[in-house]
Amino acid sequence: MKLFKPILFAISLLACSFAHAEPKFQVSEVTGPCQQLIVGDLDGDGLKDLVLMNGTNLSIFYQDPGKGFTAKPQQTYQLPAQPCAVCTAKLGTQAESLLVMTSDGVSAICFTNRTGVPVSQKIINQSTILPATSGDTNVFYTPFSAGTGRGWPLLLVPTAGGLQVWQYRDGWHQAQVIDHAVNASLSPAQSVPGYGMSFGLDMSIGDVNGDGRDDLMIRRQIGQTNIYNLYLQQTNSLFASEPALTYAGNVNEFSWLYWGDLNHDGKVDLIKSVWLNEASFLPGIPSGKVVVGTYFADKDGRIPSEPNQLFRKNDWLRSFPVVDLDGDGFADMVLGYTDVEDRDSFIREVTTGQVDYRLDFYFYHPGTGYPSSPDFRRNVTLRLERIMPFLNWNLPDDLEFCVNFDGDFNGDGKKDLLVLDQVDAISIYFFISRDNGFSAEPDLRFKCPEPIDDYQIADLNNDGISDLIVKLAKKDGFRIFISLK
Repeated sequence: MKLFKPILFAISLLACSFAHAEPKFQVSEVTGPCQQLIVGDLDGDGLKDLVLMNGTNLSIFYQDPGKGFTAKPQQTYQLPAQPCAVCTAKLGTQAESLLVMTSDGVSAICFTNRTGVPVSQKIINQSTILPATSGDTNVFYTPFSAGTGRGWPLLLVPTAGGLQVWQYRDGWHQAQVIDHAVNASLSPAQSVPGYGMSFGLDMSIGDVNGDGRDDLMIRRQIGQTNIYNLYLQQTNSLFASEPALTYAGNVNEFSWLYWGDLNHDGKVDLIKSVWLNEASFLPGIPSGKVVVGTYFADKDGRIPSEPNQLFRKNDWLRSFPVVDLDGDGFADMVLGYTDVEDRDSFIREVTTGQVDYRLDFYFYHPGTGYPSSPDFRRNVTLRLERIMPFLNWNLPDDLEFCVNFDGDFNGDGKKDLLVLDQVDAISIYFFISRDNGFSAEPDLRFKCPEPIDDYQIADLNNDGISDLIVKLAKKDGFRIFISLK
């Protein structure tokens, strides 16, 4: 189970060393059962704390300067015994509150006192699309707050009548409703004869155009078409009444989409990869061949029907890193390739637990765009045996899990390469340059001989250097590596 990836609403439901010195990291281990992990500064001291969610049970671990985390939680809290959506947000204070959405609205839980009882306050009274009860209590983490760049966030509340946008003005007020955002359908009821109404919402929140305000992308399925609508946040801290763009995709197309202003012309562009539905040497699944296209918006902001450039990749992954590797402000692409081309090579790599993997790096060049051939190539060996168990023997998920470019582990403003290529450690290779790529040997080895369930990269102590949270497969708890600047 992936612990750290946000879950979309659905009901029926990210070499040059810092200051020329090798970064040092301290190790903490926290214990306790956990289905999902939330990271946030709950007491407002500038250090990120941890919330382990196990069903409706919350275990809170506060971070101490220079010491990290204790093994046992300092506080516990019990959520309502009903389906909940949970996220964190700053509500006019330095500390982050835990927001809990249920069928009848949103509550804010404050943990600012490490020794006192957390305080829960109902801040929005509104019926939502979350059910009041379900067969199993469903508690999940998903962001439903949007940053405005100036204090209080917007809260997004999905209702049967549309997606409500709530704004703080001396109290929380419904300021907007986005129509055609919620899918509604009649489906057979499981517990009693007949049909029941169900609702679903697929949305993502992020600063698409780089103006410091979170924008909103909503996807709805209409027949065999996925409709994507992008709503940009305006200077009044509300979303535009009409989408900045609308994009239609085939429901049956096995694709992945990345939205962003790639060339910095103020228009939102698209990178799209499609897993080709071609014959495979493995029965029942398509080949691992993927086509990647870049689509640059025209002067009117429209996405062209055909790509401006096409790239081929053969790594069994629709998704791939699109990240500013060299810190120049432009998004770069990393395409991966395996040598799994037939049944024998597949059996060999799965049996040995190792995959030879080639990474091709395409850096964005202002004025000319992405090159037709990679700027740099790097070969790595992925050790799938580090994963316990293999992710359902699912090669695409295994490959995606073993390589990551979300971290800056030396604080130089560039992204580094994390790869599971050691039997007893997680390797970090610092970024050097476009021509030289990454260090030849690991600059950091985070000792972790145990099999790994999951990991997350985050700056836990706000020092500009990435830290690493590792979920150990055979233990109830985490090993955490925090930088000592």
